[in-house]
Amino acid sequence: MPHPNQAGLAFKRAVPTSIDRASYAGCRLYGWMASPYTAKVRSMLSYKRLPFTDVVPSAMQLRLAVKPAVGRVIMPAVRLGDGSWRQDSALICDEVERNHPDRPTRPPGATQRLAASLLELHADEWLPMVALHYRWNTGNADWAVSEFGRCAFPMLPSLIASRLAQPVADRMRALCRVHGAVSPALAGIESFTERLIGTLERHLAAGSAAGGGPQPYLLGGVPCRADFALYGPLWAHLYRDPHSRAMFDGAPHVVRWFERLHGHAADAAFPQLAARNAAAAPASTSPDSASGSAARFLPDDEVPETLDPLFRALFDEQWPFLQLACAAVDEHAAAHPDAARTPRAFGYAPFVAGGVAGERRLLAYSAWRAQRPLDEYWGLALAPSRELELRRVDAWLARLGVRDAFRALQPAVRLERDGELPQPFDVLRPRDGRRLPFNAWH
Repeated sequence: MPHPNQAGLAFKRAVPTSIDRASYAGCRLYGWMASPYTAKVRSMLSYKRLPFTDVVPSAMQLRLAVKPAVGRVIMPAVRLGDGSWRQDSALICDEVERNHPDRPTRPPGATQRLAASLLELHADEWLPMVALHYRWNTGNADWAVSEFGRCAFPMLPSLIASRLAQPVADRMRALCRVHGAVSPALAGIESFTERLIGTLERHLAAGSAAGGGPQPYLLGGVPCRADFALYGPLWAHLYRDPHSRAMFDGAPHVVRWFERLHGHAADAAFPQLAARNAAAAPASTSPDSASGSAARFLPDDEVPETLDPLFRALFDEQWPFLQLACAAVDEHAAAHPDAARTPRAFGYAPFVAGGVAGERRLLAYSAWRAQRPLDEYWGLALAPSRELELRRVDAWLARLGVRDAFRALQPAVRLERDGELPQPFDVLRPRDGRRLPFNAWH
């Protein structure tokens, strides 16, 4: 069975060469600056030094180019030089890393790989509630509508453009309910966010256990996928949206981290803010540093203890909700053994953010994404030759106090994503043999 990071890539039309050799050099990236997942992809393309065209699509382009190609109006979408299309930031980043291995973003050590996978899952599937809250429940809402209008209807006066963009804004605002960014959870979301920013600031300001100065990225001198994933919502929503930018006044190292990760050459809405600039990172931490001493992941497969609060918050609050999502998928498969497709959602369930309880939608997509860190772990556990790596991973999970919780999540159903485009929505299918224990599939 292919690794899930290599399976289910969404693509448009067959091409004569294997999609495994598809090049992103010269691609066109469709997405607004306000889109966190576009920011994630843009940052990775830039770090890989792949030339690309940054397209801010108008409403007409979204309807006439993106929707026919991928099946819906969504960002980001990527058009490759051969005319094929890609959609879904996680799968796009998978293919970029696989097909452009220079300047790798996948750490060499098993512990760091699992840590990066968990943080990417955290950013992509838990932080949307943070991004949505600060954009739509605070003073950013009016600005966001005007920004949508500027991008969607660039030739129209701002007042008219904003009015035309209002329905799009309303649909985005409605996602607050889906992701739990509604009362009574709002105070908890804000507490969670303040702790997240504080943890990142302390981590980026501190040296590693191996010595040295501040950390330029999460796991050392080069970025991993978790850097791009966390950067997406924190920069594109919380920092770029003007009324929440002050949250970073006491986090200068986080702001410098943003600047090192920028993939955009300019920002028409905020030309005074830093954009992509190779000089943003000090020479000693540049991936092209002559010494190269800092331009590596941390040695000895180290995951710094300064990141422990992020992982504990993940396992305290997100992991139990992921267990509910996976259980919902399993229960549906048991009740509908002949179903060819898994429902996209299963109703609402309780969750906790920042110690405050709320309610949010159980999404099959989140269960699908949870398979990634599980695959990283069970790929070690079922390979006798990797016993030493497994011991290091287990020791790290034990340090966090989450080893049992992590291993307890063993879904009975494995989901696979239908990769053909266009698709009007994500199609996830239960794999044959779905009643096998999860770790028997590896």
